[in-house]
Amino acid sequence: MSPALFYAFNSLALSWAACGDYAASSATWAAAGPTILVPFKGIQTLGRELQPADLALPDDPTAGALAVDEADGLVPEGSWLRLLRALSAKRPSAAWTTVSGAVGERRDRGRAAAATAKTWPTWAGGTTLWTSRGASRRAWKLYGEAAAALARYQNSGAANLKNLEDATAELYSAQSGRYYRLLSQLGPERAAADRELRDRLVAVYRKTRQTPPEGLFISLLAEGGPRSGEDDETEAGSTDIHYAQGDSWLSFDNPPGSLARAPEGADPLPDGAPQAELWRIKGLRVEWDSAGLTFIYRLARLAAPDGGADLGQVMLDTYIDLNHTAGAGSVPLLPGRPGALAARDAWEYALTLSAAGAYLYRSNPLGSPLQEAKLAMSTDPQKGEIRVSVPSTLVKGNPLRWGYAVLALAADRDTLVRPPPRPAVDPKRGAILGLLAPLEQQKGVSSDPARPRLGAVRMPAGPL
Repeated sequence: MSPALFYAFNSLALSWAACGDYAASSATWAAAGPTILVPFKGIQTLGRELQPADLALPDDPTAGALAVDEADGLVPEGSWLRLLRALSAKRPSAAWTTVSGAVGERRDRGRAAAATAKTWPTWAGGTTLWTSRGASRRAWKLYGEAAAALARYQNSGAANLKNLEDATAELYSAQSGRYYRLLSQLGPERAAADRELRDRLVAVYRKTRQTPPEGLFISLLAEGGPRSGEDDETEAGSTDIHYAQGDSWLSFDNPPGSLARAPEGADPLPDGAPQAELWRIKGLRVEWDSAGLTFIYRLARLAAPDGGADLGQVMLDTYIDLNHTAGAGSVPLLPGRPGALAARDAWEYALTLSAAGAYLYRSNPLGSPLQEAKLAMSTDPQKGEIRVSVPSTLVKGNPLRWGYAVLALAADRDTLVRPPPRPAVDPKRGAILGLLAPLEQQKGVSSDPARPRLGAVRMPAGPL
């Protein structure tokens, strides 16, 4: 609890607020302007069903209220209502009242018990449960900005009632303490909480016809994520894809520590650099204008020892899902590639590039993929980039809505000289060696490269 929050209490005309430790006062049931700060005990059963004994207040006479938060997962969902029904059926002798009623009684009696702040009951150690790491503090900052954006829309005089209701519901869902608790902990649930929270906040902007800040498209767990001015904590690198977008571009960056490996029997590089670097995908950027699309691939290594560009045996495939609909498009990869995409990420177009050039293929429900065109391709050895241009006459739609699966393979030498209408790779060298994906999926593909099930990456909470 901080005096900086009091203005919010006053503007909302709150008669009371439940809180834990409050260092600015030694009195419990203290007044913050017209708002009474009610000390509470947070109930935690961590999976066990609530029991009547859990509702017993501590012996400390200053404790005044209980708080049960199902949304945070501290008690099983629905257990509070089930316990209230059981108590109602038994007609307990204990007296019950609302917090407002208790506040009124205390005012009428004209007494306010005093105690030191350290005796106040706290919820799992106070606010540190939700603010102990930089990721959770950055999340609160982004939440506050989304709430301000919703207020601007509500007061604009041109708000659509349905959009306002939907945006309010998204913001309400983003209030769940579960997100901020998980972001303050180390564990596999952090990445999921990060994505889900940012998706909800992005939806607030989309529903209110406002542009989301770029920080919402960058993982809160990333070292380069959006940071508050006072936050100098160095976070561990995110294991998720890093997203960013602008008016006419989007980008996906692989997480730090992304995996890659060299094909069996590959000769060492002349300068002694690891062979795996040739197949390590750092990121993909897509730009568009009236002329068409430009795909920009960033690789960990592209330059040859003589300073020129040398793709060698590297082949990059990009599978584009236009509609995120199961049954629309192709699930198997191009011929000769191992594995398949998830049904919801079935692809309509595939872009493959290697030392032989870049080619665009279209899925064909009646048979093999159809070769659409050979595309213009250029390389920049200094930046480690490959650029491929796709004319607007070939692929139409909104790239922000699409899904992208990018993988690196070792190409068949004959394919590099004479690319056939049906693209192929040497089955002995055709395993997936690099991938644009969250680190967990990369590890899964690396452990079973012969039959992987791949997923597309896409911008979170795409535009309406």
